[in-house]
Amino acid sequence: MLSIGEFSKISYLTLNTLHHYDEIGLLKPVCTDSTRGYRYYNISQLETAF
Repeated sequence: MLSIGEFSKISYLTLNTLHHYDEIGLLKPVCTDSTRGYRYYNISQLETAF
């Protein structure tokens, strides 16, 4: 799994864009840490990002 920061660097999408995509359901993280709210993505989701 990749943190949102790692996924952002690989996909060239800003953190704000990833947060927005999560909110509208376009690109949801595979899991979210319920304590801290950190978002995690799977490498396979890069296909959706591009």
